[in-house]
Amino acid sequence: MTQEGHKILMWTLKIVTIVCVLGAGYMFTVRPTPSGEADLGDAKALFGRGKYREAAKEFRKLVKRDRSVMEAHWYLLKCYGMMGDLESRLGGYEEAAERHPGDVISAWVLGYALYEHGQNERAREELQRAVRLDPDCAYAHSYLGNIALRSGEREEAISHYREAIRADAAYPTPHSNLAVMHLREGKYDLAVREAKRSIELDPGHAHGHMALGVVYELMGMYDESIEESKKALELYSAEPDPRDNLATAYMKKGMFDEALRYAREALEYDPDSARYHNTLGVIYAHQDRSAEALEEYRKAISLDPAFAIPHCNLGRIQHGLGRYEKALEELKKCAELDPDHVTGHWWIGEIYLNHKGMHREAIQKFMRVLELDPDNIDACRNIGVSYEKLGEIAEAKKWFEIAVEKRGGLGSDEAIAQPR
Repeated sequence: MTQEGHKILMWTLKIVTIVCVLGAGYMFTVRPTPSGEADLGDAKALFGRGKYREAAKEFRKLVKRDRSVMEAHWYLLKCYGMMGDLESRLGGYEEAAERHPGDVISAWVLGYALYEHGQNERAREELQRAVRLDPDCAYAHSYLGNIALRSGEREEAISHYREAIRADAAYPTPHSNLAVMHLREGKYDLAVREAKRSIELDPGHAHGHMALGVVYELMGMYDESIEESKKALELYSAEPDPRDNLATAYMKKGMFDEALRYAREALEYDPDSARYHNTLGVIYAHQDRSAEALEEYRKAISLDPAFAIPHCNLGRIQHGLGRYEKALEELKKCAELDPDHVTGHWWIGEIYLNHKGMHREAIQKFMRVLELDPDNIDACRNIGVSYEKLGEIAEAKKWFEIAVEKRGGLGSDEAIAQPR
């Protein structure tokens, strides 16, 4: 993974969540009548305001009136999930699928319910059955793409998203999901194109606005990022992720009061989110509020011990406080959890070089950084410094020259040592 890939790691985690939460919210197989469209819009507005029980009542009416409107099914199931009722209904969905083996809607509903419970393989089986029953079932293709995304199967995910587009050219979600794919690869122009296409198809497509906001933030277009995230928040006022995104964008602009406001609001909606605690910790770190940053990073780790990023950020705080052994402990844990986390490797190398006198070990770490980020000028320079301290002047000179060459080419002076 390149350094650019790690710049977007936190955003990838966010956007994958959005794919799962908002990513399929669009009907595509059979569209409602004009009167049904108005009723659907009213029900979706209730959902967007977090009034899930009232919304579920309206979606049930819509499903009863016209069972073929897939968007109503999706929102009804999402309401059940948000209310904690989906698991109790799983048995009923399984019975319905068994009673009606040739019914594409029953297959898709069961596949979705299994997907929400993390039963990816069973979900995949049911969704594949839905596709066999109806090759133009765009919802099934969309969720098969999401399962592939969860599993890191990039090509398969893209294939399913493109099949969903083939099945329904007016379906916006596959475009926003493709935007996520391009974002993860650092292909921002393509990500912007796909996100904008999803919004053109449906201006109320919150996932498209979220994806576009993420890309703009990574491109340094903070005002545009804030605008898109606020549009997503208007559409889904009870959703914490737009708030988390706004917190990051405002932090990057140095507007810490706004950043803290949105970070705390996100935690009000989901106090058990390790990501949101990490975001709040990063904001505190940018304000040199080390004690509060440490507290938030530790909360993030306690909530998700396998989450590598807060270990790295906690290590950076300990480094700044001169606690190098504690810093190494956290940074090594980060590298253990995510061997491709370039920032963690960089800081381990920095401690070896400047505080431990472990110059051979520092070279190994900075070499690892270069494997992950070949254009990293600072890693080249630090390898040169390490060789210089070892008295190997010829090697030191070679690496200093490489650093100079990269500076004149595609390399960047941007420090990778910022909290992510």
